[in-house]
Amino acid sequence: NRGFDSKLYYRLSFDNIPEYIKSDKINIIYTGEIFSKLRDIRPFIQAVEEIKREDKKSYELLNILFFGNIDDIESKKRMEKLDSVRVSGRIPFNEALKYMLNGDVLLLFGNKNSKQIPAKIYDYFGAKGRIFVIYGDKNDPIKSIVENNDKCINTENTCYQIKQNIYKIINM
Repeated sequence: NRGFDSKLYYRLSFDNIPEYIKSDKINIIYTGEIFSKLRDIRPFIQAVEEIKREDKKSYELLNILFFGNIDDIESKKRMEKLDSVRVSGRIPFNEALKYMLNGDVLLLFGNKNSKQIPAKIYDYFGAKGRIFVIYGDKNDPIKSIVENNDKCINTENTCYQIKQNIYKIINM
């Protein structure tokens, strides 16, 4: 029964563009909690770090925004060292929706060792941006929803595959 409220999305689409959205960059948005027991963000961070080292021009096109709590302090510190990444705490739901509605790419980490599909996918489907899905593991149940969907860019949770898909997003 989960979905999104199209009337709310429509109304919010007329609000001012959120503060951290940059019109000259590719805005990659993540909203929600990151619990390291369920979501491993280290390969994503490593991929962004490698792009920074290897391809400064591509790296400078990225504006990656994380909204929500992250329990992995080391990963959070690594992200905060990247000038293309902004890590913020929790924000109100409507504000998060405004970021989703103005994002170019919506980032979703699947849950590892779980049969649960993150409800965030339904919020993301209501927005205009592409959805970059990083599977939690090989058995991630979200695959059944996103694998044959043109709106989604899907990848296993490895640095190499994530990096290749970030380049794909940049070239789109």
